[in-house]
Amino acid sequence: MNRFILRFSILILVLFQSICLMGQGVGGGRSMPGSQRSSNGDTVTLKSAKRQGSIFLNDSSRNVYGPNTTKYSTAYEIFINRPNYRPIDTSIVNYHRWTYPQRFNQSLIDLGNVGTALYSIYPEIRTFSGNVSGFDVYSRYFNTEEPLFFDTKSPYTRIQLVWGGNGRAMSRIEFKRNINSRWNFGFNYRPILVDKQIDKKRKGDRHVTSQYYDLHSSYVSKNEQYQIFGSYRRMRQRVYENGGIYIGPTGSYGDYFATDASPALFAAETGEIRHELNLYHRFKLASALEVYQDIKLGNQKNLFTDKYSSTNNLVPFDNWERVKADSLNASDEINFKYFQQEAGFKGRKGFLFYNAYYKFRKFNTEYNYISNDTLGIQNYGIEHYTGGRLVVDIDSLSRLNANFEINQRGNYSLNAQFSSKWFEGTFTQSIAAPGSFYKIYRGAHDYWVNDFKNTVGLQTEAFLKLPLKRFSFAPGLGYSLFSNYIFLKDNPIAVGQRVLPSQSSGVQSILRPQVKLSMQLLKRFEINVGAINSILTANASDAIQIPDWIFTGQLAYKGWLFNKNLEAQIGIDFSWRSAWFAPGYDVATQHYYVQTLEKVDPWLLTDFFINGRIKRGRFFYKVHNLLQAGGKPGYLVIPGYPGQKTIMDFGFELILFD
Repeated sequence: MNRFILRFSILILVLFQSICLMGQGVGGGRSMPGSQRSSNGDTVTLKSAKRQGSIFLNDSSRNVYGPNTTKYSTAYEIFINRPNYRPIDTSIVNYHRWTYPQRFNQSLIDLGNVGTALYSIYPEIRTFSGNVSGFDVYSRYFNTEEPLFFDTKSPYTRIQLVWGGNGRAMSRIEFKRNINSRWNFGFNYRPILVDKQIDKKRKGDRHVTSQYYDLHSSYVSKNEQYQIFGSYRRMRQRVYENGGIYIGPTGSYGDYFATDASPALFAAETGEIRHELNLYHRFKLASALEVYQDIKLGNQKNLFTDKYSSTNNLVPFDNWERVKADSLNASDEINFKYFQQEAGFKGRKGFLFYNAYYKFRKFNTEYNYISNDTLGIQNYGIEHYTGGRLVVDIDSLSRLNANFEINQRGNYSLNAQFSSKWFEGTFTQSIAAPGSFYKIYRGAHDYWVNDFKNTVGLQTEAFLKLPLKRFSFAPGLGYSLFSNYIFLKDNPIAVGQRVLPSQSSGVQSILRPQVKLSMQLLKRFEINVGAINSILTANASDAIQIPDWIFTGQLAYKGWLFNKNLEAQIGIDFSWRSAWFAPGYDVATQHYYVQTLEKVDPWLLTDFFINGRIKRGRFFYKVHNLLQAGGKPGYLVIPGYPGQKTIMDFGFELILFD
């Protein structure tokens, strides 16, 4: 772990502990006078004693603050007037899954190293129908970590440090506190610092440098008639691209995993900078009627640079001759800006929540190589939307969520989710505008102008849940249907640009029968297995490539050890994908593309792990990719990009409540 991050963590901790000490006299939360909740959820009476006429809190023998006095809710739950403030998560189950492919149950792939470009194995439908940038490979590093809103009875600090083997590191630093009983403030800081796994010259020879932080605050008036939430988020992702392994025309499969393997690129870099400022406030007019406004201002900037050098083994770019004549280096930049304002009314009456709104959205795409007056396609505009949301709480375990939105051009999105004790299902349908990237692009190596049609998609998934005493069985079925599908495809016989956007004139449909199985063995052992079979019933233009089978599983022991001083989960994770035409990766445009020349062979990815908790601290130890340690050469994630070799990871987390 970088010394700077460790020192920064200690500095932040000391700084905010000092703030906490100065603010000890300020009450927090909505606690009842004379009582508090302890860390185990029991009500604790606050003992008091007279000292020269004053009353003081005697908490020297027992700390009344803990996970159950620090509660959080999501922005969506607050919006639908079901805050559902719940204790923070201190579970050790699957705590070792710290990389994004693992967190998403192996439905994502990357370029073989932490923090690199992500790709969803299963095609996804756009849930927003308007204009977007079209750059997605770094989106999950930003979108899956939206701020949570807290109600704390005491200052809350969380520090998580992950020391992955061979210079792979990730940290999380969180701080939340109530300024008073109605005003909360917090921040998150999450750096990812990862060394090169190929052609590493020294310690600290970075492959990925990522910095994410957000600041957020919430306030509610004394009578709870007015409420306001605000946040600012920023992410800077920098990836020094290697272009995969270069093995040459006489190379063999084993050369991909040799200790002296050489990358295809030495001086290329991609990156993304995102900012978003969000302000939401609402005013209660009556018991079941509120008006609100939600404002978002943001931008997404994608970058590619490369120093043209003879040290490149093989330049994996299209159209080498299109490099700007007045520049010795590539320096591509695309900036997508947006301003969005939503206003409407909402309310809850018993089990029913309702909402109707109008949304105004302004967007603009800027390029460093072209100007707006030279474009044949408009890359800026204003969109007007009307929409609504409906939530039905059938009972304490059953809920139906639905929302619909349409703009002035007829683009729309419809989303619905239903969950209950025995069944859960989702449905999504949309007609969406093509991303700006697919319509117009000009970089050092690529250029196109396309008049693509709106994409049409439908996706649904349903699971039947059969929970028994020591056995849980959940069969499911998913179905996806696409038309006017837009994708990047490799044309190996083309002269000049090989990888270009394409829009299919036919349809693509995928049927996905699947099953989830969980079984308890010998009281403390549990086995979890999942299987998904993907059947392409239609695939015009060979637009979609997907593995026929994906299996995931876990065998683990969970219980208390050492006289109940250590809670532990010890086990083995495994995942397996059948052979498939995994996508290629185009470095210059930061996009994965369809290729049908090279299949990626199956590989049984196996991890051994130990997760533990001692009081309020969690830790994990993991050995990743055990199979390769047994003498196997290794595996490719996508063509040319080897997966992570056998490696040991360690991480721990400390939570403080005062």
